[in-house]
Amino acid sequence: MSTAAREIASHRYMAFTTFRRTGEPVVTPVWVADLGDDTVGFTTAATSGKVRRLAHTPDVVVSPCSMRGVVASGAPQWHGTATVVVGAEHARVRAAIARRYRPQLFLIDVVARLRRRHTDEVGVVVAFTNGARPGH
Repeated sequence: MSTAAREIASHRYMAFTTFRRTGEPVVTPVWVADLGDDTVGFTTAATSGKVRRLAHTPDVVVSPCSMRGVVASGAPQWHGTATVVVGAEHARVRAAIARRYRPQLFLIDVVARLRRRHTDEVGVVVAFTNGARPGH
């Protein structure tokens, strides 16, 4: 596993930064799971802003963060490329997230069923730029 993937996967949350067409960064805290192939991934709603922004700009920046998205001063950040995945690849990402966040994911799924809300979901896989080194 690359240093970037290993470091990010060692944290429970990552600040996932995507970019608007204007270049303005948008930071979102997400769960993160090691996918075992020098990548990390998470799941999100297919209609989320993250997915829309990735459609035009796949470049991302990630950093470890708190559950609320607070990035510690001096925390490393890595540049990468994110890909939205569906089908078997989405299932692989969902399984990795389920292994890591089973109790929380179970509660979210139960609440969604009780509210009768079904959201189409996709996976997002982040591959780190060759030779990615943490920046600040």
